[in-house]
Amino acid sequence: MREPATVAALAAATAHRNHDRVAVAWRPTGDDASTWSSRTWAELARRWRHGALALEADGLQPGDRVRVPADVAHEWTEIEHGVLAAGGVSVAGDAPSDVAHVVTAARWHDLVARGAEIDDEQPDRFEKLVERIDPDAPATVDGDRELSHGQVLWWARSLDRFVTPVVEDEREEHTVACIGVGSFLGRLFAQYWPARTGATVWWPAHGATSDAVTDVVREAQPTVLAGPASLWRDLAAVAAARANDTWLALGRTHVAGEPMGATARASRRALQRMFGRRLARDLGIDRCHTRLAVDDLDRATSRELAAVGIDVARAFAPSACGVVAVDGRVAPGVAARVRAGEVDVRGPGTIEWTATGLAGAIDERGRLLAG
Repeated sequence: MREPATVAALAAATAHRNHDRVAVAWRPTGDDASTWSSRTWAELARRWRHGALALEADGLQPGDRVRVPADVAHEWTEIEHGVLAAGGVSVAGDAPSDVAHVVTAARWHDLVARGAEIDDEQPDRFEKLVERIDPDAPATVDGDRELSHGQVLWWARSLDRFVTPVVEDEREEHTVACIGVGSFLGRLFAQYWPARTGATVWWPAHGATSDAVTDVVREAQPTVLAGPASLWRDLAAVAAARANDTWLALGRTHVAGEPMGATARASRRALQRMFGRRLARDLGIDRCHTRLAVDDLDRATSRELAAVGIDVARAFAPSACGVVAVDGRVAPGVAARVRAGEVDVRGPGTIEWTATGLAGAIDERGRLLAG
């Protein structure tokens, strides 16, 4: 069966297929901050359906740019899909001069309430909105670059076949811990890839401390965890604090390349069996088969994680692109070149090269070496 050609149509199909599955989970603020709240895909789809209808009634035209301020958290998923279903173009970050609408969390809740009345009066109106969207129409803006619905879905598919090479029948069991969503890459993991897979996305509270972020990871037990260096530094600190002292010392010796005798190596292997799985479970990453650092992960953090047996891959993921390469391996279907020491990328459905502005080199094996 052919996949729908627009983000809006795909999200609607995924929500229908996974209607009882939890789509988003978050900690509320205030007195209930110790508990988790959630919405299923059916509940989420109902809200973005109603929000889209109200946006159109408020005058949103196909191609209008809509900014979503950074102060939203779990609402972002339903706002994002509501904007796209109405034919709008989502914009993150500072609003450029040509933004036609701004959707805050408070305004969104009002839109959903008004859209429910429109849906009662015109029950097929939403489907007509989605059907009129052109796959080549812009879906989102990152910086000064627009990406079409087709390009967004291509980058989302690339995660399926490159970043997370799992059996198709198992992909709907994915869970994503959402750590930072300001860039297109963040939206790719938090919005668009879950719209293909039915994955559950866990959100920390807005402005959460590092302790709250690692708490989200422990609760979510993600299969996919992609985050900035700050996330991995926080997890490394927690891992070092909870690891067995002897095991940690032997691990540090090993990753530093210092000589180790046969007894020390045997002790390290035994302690790894005793404590490794327990620590991974305690951190919430025991099910996590995809661990990505999406910016420059310092060597000290990498070594500290490796000392307790936690491997983190380094993703090359420049602005307005998905994951171009992981540990130097360029994603299938992506082309990369280096000119004057800087990396250019050619992504889906285009013959044009995008200058990333990032330094890099390509070695004799075709691996992309950033920095």
